Amino acid sequence: LAYAFTVSPMDDEVGIIAAALEVIYRGASREEIGKSYFEIGSTMLPMLVDMVTMKKMTPANVGEVLLEKDDRLPAIQERVPGGYSNGDYEDSCHSTAVSKTLKILRYYSRILTVMVPMAHYPGFLDKMVSRLNTKWLDNLEEKDDDEESNATSELSDDMGEINKTDADRARDLITESRKVDACAILVNLACAEQNKVYMAQEHKNLLDAVIHCAYYEKSSQAREHASMVIMNLAYSNENKLHMAKKDMLLAALVILMKDDSPYTRRYASASLFTLACVVANTSRIASHNDGAILEALRQVLINDPSQDARTNAAEAFFNMGRNNTDETLQKMAQHPMLMYTLALAVADVEDNNEDAKTFSALCLEWMATDIHHDKMVACHDELLRSLVKASEYTGSTSIAEAFKTQSTQLENRMPMVNCSGLLTALSRMALLFSDEAVDTNDNIRACAVLAIERLSTVEEARPIMSHHEGIMTALTRANFKKFSTSHISPKDLGEDGQYIDNINEGDSELEEQVHLLTKVALKNLADIL
Repeated sequence: LAYAFTVSPMDDEVGIIAAALEVIYRGASREEIGKSYFEIGSTMLPMLVDMVTMKKMTPANVGEVLLEKDDRLPAIQERVPGGYSNGDYEDSCHSTAVSKTLKILRYYSRILTVMVPMAHYPGFLDKMVSRLNTKWLDNLEEKDDDEESNATSELSDDMGEINKTDADRARDLITESRKVDACAILVNLACAEQNKVYMAQEHKNLLDAVIHCAYYEKSSQAREHASMVIMNLAYSNENKLHMAKKDMLLAALVILMKDDSPYTRRYASASLFTLACVVANTSRIASHNDGAILEALRQVLINDPSQDARTNAAEAFFNMGRNNTDETLQKMAQHPMLMYTLALAVADVEDNNEDAKTFSALCLEWMATDIHHDKMVACHDELLRSLVKASEYTGSTSIAEAFKTQSTQLENRMPMVNCSGLLTALSRMALLFSDEAVDTNDNIRACAVLAIERLSTVEEARPIMSHHEGIMTALTRANFKKFSTSHISPKDLGEDGQYIDNINEGDSELEEQVHLLTKVALKNLADIL
């Protein structure tokens, strides 16, 4: 191969030998490929890189290539990140050899011990970027100039539609295959921790080229692989801030979450949940393009048939809720139907995606710690309505914890009592029983009873609560259940007789604490009764 490439790189012999070599590697195991690389691959790498290198064409040659397609079509050049269109460059060796060599490099890139030296080989990433930037024949577009656009439009009217020949279609298939292989190589190399920062930050054009591919590429496979590159690079803590600052990347993720491929949507949503792990990123993500990312995630969570994509979307919301800033919280709380969508995801009885339910519930729990009636009245009402809906799910304690947290703030208590269905939700949770000493139901019940007790301290709320059948039934049943209260000390009660929150999940004395809370709540409602 080396001899044939050196003597006559455009000869058919180069393509035949490269194709034969690719077949051998295709059938080999990773262990065998790794062994081959360290025996001959490191020596072959310079030659393989030369074989996939695109050489710049002269202006005269550019015109000739385009005129072969149609002698009335003007020569058009379009600069893209890191390179030029295929009107500016051509292959440096036989076409088949280029395609097969990319596949051989793809096989090499899967080997863990090869990833770092391959990525750091001088010029290697540049060659992959140039392959990503290769344009389709029908994607050569005119420059942004009104006069030239008008001239091109008139030319199109005269010519009619230019139909692709079989050769054009074949060339586009080759272009797509090469783009996918180049992108797949970058996916593999981005798996190595030592490569992540180098690829995303130190290389001048790589990340922009991948983003460009993800946003504009018409090949579904290329977009899918581009989304994987973004995801792998985003997993590095050192890249998260850098990547989230790129508005084009955030815009590309919005596009990718609407892609037809469930894998592409899964990778895009995964990129967002990992970027949202950094507090400084959450406000940028939440405010991007007037909530475009929030809406895209909301649509994925409630409508996407891919369970993995839905789980990722829910985790993205959870990370944004947990790592929120004031701006993040405001954008999320004010986004139309966001909190209620989280509640629907939690309460859907036909949905078996427990991970999506758990992350959605956790997001609501975190939002409940910061949204209060005195500062965000409209958002607070929406939060309470969402918690009521989500309370139908008893698979986690998050919603009960959210009610408990809300009831700790005095300004929240009357809005909670007046919220339609909230007292019913609390009473339903307070009536949960099980045979186990401490389990999810016990903790849900404890949180609900504590919230009821706190609401009962408001005199204005007592008439409403005392006439609520569910609340009184829950308190009465809990009160008549026999528990020992010998472990309760006076320090558990405040000066006003209100119980001081001492609930601890897994506490063997949880039932006794619930019993005491019930007595305090009944005492608060006694005068009305």
